[in-house]
Amino acid sequence: MARGDDHWRNSAVFCFDLAMALRGLAAATAQRLIDVDPKLVAAVCVWLDRLIASDGEFDACLVVSRGPAVPDRWSTRRGAFLAKAASGMIVASKLLPIPGRILRAAKATFAASLQRAQQAPHDDTHAFLYTIEGVLAAGDDPQARAVLPVSPRSIAALSASTSSRRRCAWLRGWAWPRAANAGRCSIASRRR
Repeated sequence: MARGDDHWRNSAVFCFDLAMALRGLAAATAQRLIDVDPKLVAAVCVWLDRLIASDGEFDACLVVSRGPAVPDRWSTRRGAFLAKAASGMIVASKLLPIPGRILRAAKATFAASLQRAQQAPHDDTHAFLYTIEGVLAAGDDPQARAVLPVSPRSIAALSASTSSRRRCAWLRGWAWPRAANAGRCSIASRRR
């Protein structure tokens, strides 16, 4: 639960969170840390199945309760950031019993996310980095490789944007280093 029962995040189920659960189970299985329970994978996939829209892609979230309203923001609507969720499911499918319908939706979502990354990259640092993680996790996928030349330009634009604000939106409280002006994003010191 996020920040108590009354937080809006508790009113929805998120594709990203479910995908990361599958990715984590697959990673732990690959390292022989666990013998994954197929019932657990099936339970996660039941929720993922509910997130598949009529066009075959995953929606970012599904409102499941009458709690606080879910806002319209990058994490609640489709975007390039879902590349990380989709690639996580695709990779997990090599080790886990993920149904074909879920895998097809993950592939469709991945392809659409890559198009979104090229056409309208996120201007939110957090979402943008999720996109990059998804692209890199895809390995030799030809679609992902096509996005890589766009990434440095997007990183430079994002760096310039955050540099002018002197901080990354998700790193509030951290000093923005001088190196940011040179196009490099690193954390120099913590503000006191």
